Amino acid sequence: MGHLIPLVELAKQLTITHGFSVTLITFSNFSNKAQTSLLSSLPSTISTISLPLIPLHDLPSDYPLHLLICTVFSRSLPSLHSILSSLTSTTHVTAYITDIFGQKSLSTARSLSVPPFLFFTTTLLLLSYVLHLSDLNTSSPGPLTPPGCMPIRNEDLPDGWRFHHEDNYKQMLRHAQHYNETDGILVNSFIDIEPGAARFLLDEDKPGRPRVYPIGPLIQTGSIGDADVGNCMTWLDEQPRGSVLFVCFGSGGTLSVKQTTELALGLEMSGQRFLWVVRSPSDSVASGAFFDAESAHDPFAFLPER
Repeated sequence: MGHLIPLVELAKQLTITHGFSVTLITFSNFSNKAQTSLLSSLPSTISTISLPLIPLHDLPSDYPLHLLICTVFSRSLPSLHSILSSLTSTTHVTAYITDIFGQKSLSTARSLSVPPFLFFTTTLLLLSYVLHLSDLNTSSPGPLTPPGCMPIRNEDLPDGWRFHHEDNYKQMLRHAQHYNETDGILVNSFIDIEPGAARFLLDEDKPGRPRVYPIGPLIQTGSIGDADVGNCMTWLDEQPRGSVLFVCFGSGGTLSVKQTTELALGLEMSGQRFLWVVRSPSDSVASGAFFDAESAHDPFAFLPER
C-alpha cells in the first residue's frame, strides 16, 4: 500500500490536472482487502488491470521476501508485455511508469516504443544512495557518504542492502544500474524537506543519469470510509496538538511475539498517547504480512494482559 497509494494519487493528478487517461496495472499476488477497496474507489478516468496470479509453490518456504517479489515480477513479464501491446494498439501510450523495476521491464516498454519512467516511492536521500552504489567502496568498514547525504553506516542499512550480503547487494546494484536507462525518475518527495540530496540529484548536467523529478508529497486524499479509521481520526482530533506517537511498520511489516509484547509494555510505560497499527505477529519473517496486509489472527490476542 505504501507504493499503491502514491501511485493512485499520481494517477489522479495526471487525469485531473493534465487530462490523461491512466491504466493501473497491479499484481494479483499482492492483492488484499485494503487494495481492493482503494482501487474500487477510483474515478472513471483511471482503469485497472490485474496481472494473473503467479504460482510460487515451487519456491522454498523460507525464500527471502525481496526474491519473492522479484520472482513475481519476472514471471509476470509475458502478461505485462501482452497488456502493453494491447494498449499501444488502441491508443497512444505516453509513458510507462513503474515502481518495481528491472531491465526486462524496461526492454518490454522500449520494444513497444513506450518511454519508461521509474516512480521512486521513498526519499531523495535513498535515491542518491542507490544511484551511487557502484561508486562506493564496498570493502570500507567506515560510514558511506553518497553526494547530498549524511554518512550511513553499513550496519544501519536494511538487511538486504548490507554489503556483506553479497548476493543481495549485487542484485540491488544491477537494479541501480538500470535506473540510469530510464527516461526519468519521479520521486515522492520534495526539495524543501531534502535540500542536500535535491541539490545534487537535480543537477541536469550529470552525464549518463536521467532527470529526477521531485513530485511529492503524494498522499491519500478524500474521505475515509472505514469505521475503525474514522474512529481513530475522531480520537486524534480530540488530542492536544503534537501529543500522539504513531506506530506503524508498513502495510507488510510484522513483529515477533516477543517484540509485540515488549513494544506494548514500552508504550504503556512511556505514559505517551499513542496510535498503534497492530497486526498478528510472525516469528519467522519481519515482513510476514507483505502478501496479505490483513492479520492472520486477532492481533489483540497477542498483547500482554493488564
